[in-house]
Amino acid sequence: MISPGAIPHEQIPAFILVPLGVAPKAQNQGVGGRLIKEGLSLLWERGIKLVFVLGYPEYYPRHGFKAALTSGWNLPVPFRKNTFLLGWFRSLPRR
Repeated sequence: MISPGAIPHEQIPAFILVPLGVAPKAQNQGVGGRLIKEGLSLLWERGIKLVFVLGYPEYYPRHGFKAALTSGWNLPVPFRKNTFLLGWFRSLPRR
């Protein structure tokens, strides 16, 4: 699921990608990656290039995401610091 987000005092449209859940039988078959790519493609078509996710820092970087805190972003709610990731896409990630 992808939800719209707001960046206070900025005119940059952003969305939040809810962490994926793939049934254990379907894991390690590329299902999650295809879901991410399709979601990002839909956003890209609408001109959205900034996407955040709260999820596994071991998984999402392979799809173009990186640590958001090291890029100066923060959240107004409690979260585990290594799970807040950012995707700022100048082009669609390949995968």
